[in-house]
Amino acid sequence: MKKFLILLFLPSFVFSQIKNGYNIKGKIEGLKDSTLVFLNDAQGNAIATAYSFNSSFELKGKMEHFGYHQLSFIGRPDIVELYIGNEDIVVTGKEKDIKKALVQGSKTHIEYDGFIKTFVPLNEKISKAYTAANSVPIGPKKDSLSKLFETQKNGLKTYITNFLKTKPNSAVSSFVLLQ
Repeated sequence: MKKFLILLFLPSFVFSQIKNGYNIKGKIEGLKDSTLVFLNDAQGNAIATAYSFNSSFELKGKMEHFGYHQLSFIGRPDIVELYIGNEDIVVTGKEKDIKKALVQGSKTHIEYDGFIKTFVPLNEKISKAYTAANSVPIGPKKDSLSKLFETQKNGLKTYITNFLKTKPNSAVSSFVLLQ
């Protein structure tokens, strides 16, 4: 009889563990009461809104898939970048430095954040090398700068390839392929 009851309730327990939506709880020190908080999709459309109270807010909803989102606050130009899906997420930080808010609870966001923290500086080096190579006339200096550009570009390609090889099943990998 015990085994029968366990088998009877097991499916409901298993399905109750499947996440049906996202829940973003935030605590931004210094955020004024009634500040409108937006969760925007990659196109800038608001998909959820909430008002802050005691420096806290909560956004709930359901996403079709993992993706890039922005957490923004009315009257503030800075945003918090997120790469999330239907997860429980906690965002903490200070109103004076919203860009540096800490995002916890999303493995996917952690992978995205790690990728971006390496990708952006490498891409900036490529851009600088490209600009430098194209700012000088043909000659030995241009050849040297062009070689530097190619080296930087190959370094970025290697980084992307290694990321995709080590995290082939990551939701961030599809984002990386679009870069």
